[in-house]
Amino acid sequence: MTPENPIEQNKPAPQTDPNAADKNPSVDSGIPPIASPKMEPPASHPCYKISCDKKSDGWDYAKLVAEFVGLGFLIVYTLFTAGMYCANRKAADAAMIAAKATQDSVKEAERTMRLDQRAWIHIGFTNNEFLLGQPIKVPMLIGNTGKTPARKVTGDMTVQLLKPTQDPEFVYIKKHPHFHLPPLLAVPNTDNHVELYVPRHLKGTETRVPILFDRQIQKKN
Repeated sequence: MTPENPIEQNKPAPQTDPNAADKNPSVDSGIPPIASPKMEPPASHPCYKISCDKKSDGWDYAKLVAEFVGLGFLIVYTLFTAGMYCANRKAADAAMIAAKATQDSVKEAERTMRLDQRAWIHIGFTNNEFLLGQPIKVPMLIGNTGKTPARKVTGDMTVQLLKPTQDPEFVYIKKHPHFHLPPLLAVPNTDNHVELYVPRHLKGTETRVPILFDRQIQKKN
């Protein structure tokens, strides 16, 4: 027997890809892909509590003891440092007080030496005999009772003729009659004799002349 349609018998069969369904299943099967659900852990209950029961061993006790020992050493070191600071502060204050006392002692010794070695000036007067017709003189002594010489001893002096009821006038202006002592050297344990007289100015001039002792002055005094 021969087939009815020999042309269709000799037509090759179509080739198919066995992996085509895996590559695009929607095309072959016509079923859309299904999304896989996202898995999440269940929420914890608010009353749930996670606890860890950790047991202490010998190492933990050793660490605790070491921490307490270190804290004790720190406290002792702090107290020792504070004590050393206070001791140093007291020593510094004592040293400052001693230095000040030494300085004061040196100053006092220097002051005492100056007072002992310095020159001491004294002024004295000697008795004078008034002679008629002679200037009224006032003998004066300038001495040094110290241990060192006194240089450039000078001053201004005035001599006045007063009545028993009058008070002296300590006036040293230019127009008032007074004496200026020229600089002199006062040697220790030596007296310098200075002779003053009672002056007066000539009328209308600044010329200074001594007042003479006469009968009238003798009667008034």
